[in-house]
This record gives sequence, C-alpha cells and structure tokens, in this order.
Amino acid sequence: MKKRFGLVLIEAPLFGSIFLRVIFAFIAFSYIGNLIEALQAEAVTRGGKLYTLEDNLGSYLTRVLMYAAFSFIGCWYATFGTTVINDK
Repeated sequence: MKKRFGLVLIEAPLFGSIFLRVIFAFIAFSYIGNLIEALQAEAVTRGGKLYTLEDNLGSYLTRVLMYAAFSFIGCWYATFGTTVINDK
C-alpha cells in the first residue's frame, strides 16, 4: 500500500482557481518579505515587543519558522496546490 504524503489539493472552477492562486501568492509574498527582513535584522517584533536572536532565541526562531511555513504553504498553493475541476 502506498501512502501519499503532501498538502491538501484544492479543486475549484477556473475563476475560483485563479482567485485562490492570487490570494495565496499574496500571502507567500508577504511572509517571504517578513522572513527576509527578520533574517537580515536578526530581530522580530511581536505584540509591540522586540525579540532578537541573542536575547530571546526561542521567540525569534518560533516567529521565523512561522514565516517560513506560511511562505512555503502560500507558494505551494499558488503553484501546485490548486487545480481546475474537470467537468466532462
């Protein structure tokens, strides 16, 4: 028995597929920008507090991993994760 490990595939009509791709591309673009900014500055702001790589390593890494995960998911759904329903 083969098991397929991967993200959920969304099937939608053509207009819905395009709409979902644009939304997920915007999400990916936003979080990639946050990720690059956090890596360059070695600091993130959360709830009005500044967490740096040296002072609060756990909070910094948690936020950076969240940015990376959301940007990956956004890129996935903008490229491969949405398909058009085949109505035959």
